Amino acid sequence: MKSVRQQLIERFPPPPGATEADDQLGHALYFTLWSIDDPDAIVDGWTIFRVIGESDASLDAVGLMTLLPSGSMPIALHVDATDQGLNWSARVSLKDEAWLSLSASKRWNKVYLFAGGDLVEPPWAWDRTYTGTLPAADA
Repeated sequence: MKSVRQQLIERFPPPPGATEADDQLGHALYFTLWSIDDPDAIVDGWTIFRVIGESDASLDAVGLMTLLPSGSMPIALHVDATDQGLNWSARVSLKDEAWLSLSASKRWNKVYLFAGGDLVEPPWAWDRTYTGTLPAADA
């Protein structure tokens, strides 16, 4: 079985300028999130994206995603490979006063520090979780 990363990138091929492996993966996960059917979670691109754990069978990533119309929010993704395809879940942070009061650079910095392992717990509260499945290409 192909790795989660390979399956995602084959399903959502990167644009010609995306040559870095994590840029290609970020692009694929961005398109994965398009299937969220929630007007408060319309994705519009990563401000920062980092892989925080990866094996052939699973992948964990976190980033700061621009959401329309609400600004940028932390999102954590988990993807598992199964015989039927890829199961994914995405957690979006709570849009509370503490988060909204931060400047754009402080938001970026907090996500960067968490993604890099400098913070054990995220400095925000998780709110909603979305789930989905990307069926296997040969299913």
